[in-house]
Order: sequence, then C-alpha cells, then structure tokens
Amino acid sequence: MLLIQESWTNETEGYLMGESNEYESFTDNVKELFQKMQGLYGRCISACYIDLNGKSKKIGWVFEMKVNYENTNESYIHHTWISIKEKKGK
Repeated sequence: MLLIQESWTNETEGYLMGESNEYESFTDNVKELFQKMQGLYGRCISACYIDLNGKSKKIGWVFEMKVNYENTNESYIHHTWISIKEKKGK
C-alpha cells in the first residue's frame, strides 16, 4: 500500500497553506495515482526529490492550478506537493 502526504502552497503570495497527515492511497498503482492527482490538482510541473545518501530520490510530484480566492474573484497560483512512500508492515 502507498502512503500519501500533501502540502498546499499559495505561490502568488508565497506561503504554505497547509499540510495533510499521511493517508493510505486508494491504489498501489503509481501511474493510476498520478493520473488521479493530476485530475484533482492540475498539471504536473515538477517531481519532488529528497537527498538520500548523497543521491537524489524521486518521492512524488508538484501540481499547479489557478484557483479563485473564496471571498473574491481574484485568482492565485495553487501548488499541491504530493509525497508518496511504501507502507511498511501489514
């Protein structure tokens, strides 16, 4: 099973909007997960990486979409950072 963690940023104003706790994915298929996330959060603009023993390891994606503020007609650039990892144990 895959575990997902999400972070949301307002790129227009440059701040972190929030983060999710880790949760189990609906699928173990990375391609299917990517397609679902792309449908929810917009186009993929980058991969997420961590440094592991001096080497880069891909751990997820960054998605981008234009979103309107809830209280105005003004819009901002919204990024969703998705990190995935294998669930250990059962």
